[in-house]
Amino acid sequence: MKLNNLMLLCITMLLLAACNDNVEFTRIIEGRRWGLQHDNWSWYDEDILVKNISRNKPHDLTQSKIMIAYFDSVGLSANDLFEMPEIKYYNMFFYKSTHATRERFVGKKKVSTYNGNKTYLGFISMLRCEDDYTKWKIEIGRNLGTADNFDLQGPNTKDEFLQNECDPDWYEANKDNELVKYYTELRGKKNAKH
Repeated sequence: MKLNNLMLLCITMLLLAACNDNVEFTRIIEGRRWGLQHDNWSWYDEDILVKNISRNKPHDLTQSKIMIAYFDSVGLSANDLFEMPEIKYYNMFFYKSTHATRERFVGKKKVSTYNGNKTYLGFISMLRCEDDYTKWKIEIGRNLGTADNFDLQGPNTKDEFLQNECDPDWYEANKDNELVKYYTELRGKKNAKH
């Protein structure tokens, strides 16, 4: 009898663990924001709350691949941004979904218990090339979780490009980067469907 209860408990715990591996996203579109410069450029921001994502290893490539896949599947494309020529930067900021982050981003409340160093996952940004505004650089930044004073200084991030159309030699020099390969595969599959 005790063995059956133990087996039932183990099976229940395994099922709960499997259910918690389903990553869920809440997308908060901030939309277009105008810059302070007089060049009439603006940027477009989105905040993404991610539920059931591991935060034990902030520099883990699995977490980065989840961010990249989400960006690639629902984010604005270069074609979308072509229709908005005044947008110079498109940013998608990722945060771990907690009670405090939901209050801050969804409830739009100032939350004193918000700990950005533990909840900020990173960003993916598209930036127009200076010489040719029809071409883009796509950059990912991953929070290393090591900032001494996150709220005043911001995060310490590891930043790298996933794509850089501004430099014709960039891909050849970076094609062996695991995240570049992953993003290139995703783009290839997406383009093959169209």
